[in-house]
Amino acid sequence: MGNNYTLTNHNIKIVRFKDGLDVVCNYFLFENDTDMVELDTPMMFEVRNTNLVMQHWLPLALMKTKSVTIKKEEVLCVIEPSDEFAEYYHDTVTKMNSFVNKKQTEEETKMMMEALYELEHIDESNIH
Repeated sequence: MGNNYTLTNHNIKIVRFKDGLDVVCNYFLFENDTDMVELDTPMMFEVRNTNLVMQHWLPLALMKTKSVTIKKEEVLCVIEPSDEFAEYYHDTVTKMNSFVNKKQTEEETKMMMEALYELEHIDESNIH
C-alpha cells in the first residue's frame, strides 16, 4: 500500500465486480480519493462439492506488492463475510505468505511438486 492516503476502513470483505467475479480481500477505502479502492491480497474462491477452494486472483509472484487499486465503479457490491469465512481467508493468506517467504531447498520443492502432481492425478474411483 502507498503512503499518500488515510485509511477509513480496512477489513476483510467479499467484493463482487460488475462482471460477476467475487474475491475476498482486505478492502481499503481512500479518504482523499473517492473514486478508487484498494484490494489487498485478493483471493478468488468457489465451493466445489463440500470443499472451499481459494486461489490468488492476481499473479502475486510477479508483482511488487500484494495489492491492487481499482476504480470504485468496477465494484457492484461489497459484502460482509461470516466470521468463519473471514477467519478462513486470514488463515489461508497467513499460511500462503509464510510458505512463500520460507526459503525452500531444491529437495523440498521437488517433493512438494511430486505430491501436488499425485493429488492432481489421483484416481477418484479409489477414494472411499
